[in-house]
Amino acid sequence: MNLSKRVVDSCLWCIAGLVLGSSLTKTQLLLGLFTLPHFWEQAVTIVFFGSAVIGALGLLQSKLWGFVAVYVYILIATFLLSISVVPFLFGFVGLNVRTFTWLLLITNLVVLAFTAFLHATKLKEKSKLKL
Repeated sequence: MNLSKRVVDSCLWCIAGLVLGSSLTKTQLLLGLFTLPHFWEQAVTIVFFGSAVIGALGLLQSKLWGFVAVYVYILIATFLLSISVVPFLFGFVGLNVRTFTWLLLITNLVVLAFTAFLHATKLKEKSKLKL
């Protein structure tokens, strides 16, 4: 499958915006950072916001560390904080806990898979340039 460079770059911009947007909707975590009772909760919060900023900046430049930071961000959001990477998805609909959990997991993993696809596309594009 041959995607144009412009389409891939536009998708990377969208993922970067999604990462920054979803992290900014959770600023109450950052505001209450030092009131958290355990050090590991503070560390997870710092890594969460740090990986969002680093990931967004790295994706805009198509750097490897940007993709890795976004992977870390999505995994922390999904499995440690139970936060949707798509910030507006679950706020409009009243769902039971089981449905919410499955939608959160599926949505975040789809974004993770799409980011990995873009990463593989960029790697393939760079390897063609080196030949």
